[in-house]
Amino acid sequence: MSGHGDDPLTPDQIATVEDESIDFRAIPELDDECWEQAMIVEPDRTDQITIRVKRSVLAYFKAPGKGYRARMNRVLTRELCTAQDRESRRFRGGRESLTRDPLPRRSRGPGD
Repeated sequence: MSGHGDDPLTPDQIATVEDESIDFRAIPELDDECWEQAMIVEPDRTDQITIRVKRSVLAYFKAPGKGYRARMNRVLTRELCTAQDRESRRFRGGRESLTRDPLPRRSRGPGD
């Protein structure tokens, strides 16, 4: 079995490891305090939506081939995380602060 500092095991190598040979000493015990602070985290599921994007944007995401929706979702998720991080720093009193919505809407008129 791989020791400390060695390359991680591959899934095939893991499948061959006998339970008795696993060294659990470096793994902390899960005590009552750990479970008292535990939280249930629901998966962030996806919703099907209709969205209008510029042709050039769609072409960019489709160019590498299959999986353009997942690529678009990763970019949007990264933007969300960045905006949340900026907001968090603002509340912690960091030097950077948001003075407006991180993703401002552009009004197109009534009922946009």
